[in-house]
Amino acid sequence: PIIAKMHTSDKLVIAGKLGPEPEILMNMYKLLIEDQTKLKVEVKPNFGKTNFLYEALKKGDIDIYPEFSGTITESLLKNKPKVSHEPEEVYEVARKGILEQDGFVFLKPMAYQNTYAVAVPKQLAEAEKLTKISDLKKVNRPLKAGFTLEFNDREDGNKGLQSMYGLQLDVATMEPALRYQAIQSGDIQVTDAYSTDAEISRYQLKVLEDDKQLFPPYQGAPLMKQELLKKHPELEGILNQLAGKISEEEMSQMNFEVGANGRPAEEVAREYLVKINLLKQ
Repeated sequence: PIIAKMHTSDKLVIAGKLGPEPEILMNMYKLLIEDQTKLKVEVKPNFGKTNFLYEALKKGDIDIYPEFSGTITESLLKNKPKVSHEPEEVYEVARKGILEQDGFVFLKPMAYQNTYAVAVPKQLAEAEKLTKISDLKKVNRPLKAGFTLEFNDREDGNKGLQSMYGLQLDVATMEPALRYQAIQSGDIQVTDAYSTDAEISRYQLKVLEDDKQLFPPYQGAPLMKQELLKKHPELEGILNQLAGKISEEEMSQMNFEVGANGRPAEEVAREYLVKINLLKQ
């Protein structure tokens, strides 16, 4: 058993939280690292929830996992910082905080946010020229919203839509899965979602821009120990090639491909990296 602890220095273990999105990201990390170094990478998808991954990284059972700025500031930093909802600020507080607290390096974030979102059918968005949440105030016909109980009660949910955006929507609360059926059948026109949900692609929805920064920012990037970068400094440049890449729409589409269409995460990851010229065909 002693040997198991020392995984050899030329093999990396990359793990991820539950669901298709982390699995797609970790496969991107694997493909880039194996393409540009002699390192071998083992991926461990659906490894567990946030805390389990965080502890595994501390113990050295895993080397890298994709994490989000908002999760670091909200859940992982013991002295919970006061932060605005300004993405750059939250990222910087997360990056500095986790480095000081644990000696973990949080690399540069991708473009998309995985956070709460307000979504409407694409047809409605086109007809009413809706691009941001504040545009909902201009709609003259009554709009019915279907929100989860949690979103309806949260300050950074419907309460904030009322106070920050001045929206008084006619709300029905419903189970998460029912929202998408209700929007498809036309019973509701507005719903809450996570900005990279596969359903956004599946049901032809448009995510409205959170122009007043109601929702906390969750930008994703690889998290690893400082020691790993001391040993393999080239990893930073390799993984930072994903900085500023992948939009919400692209992530939602990839989540749909894997989650709904059952395509292998590695195949979807490879296709995207080839498309943005980070991998050769």
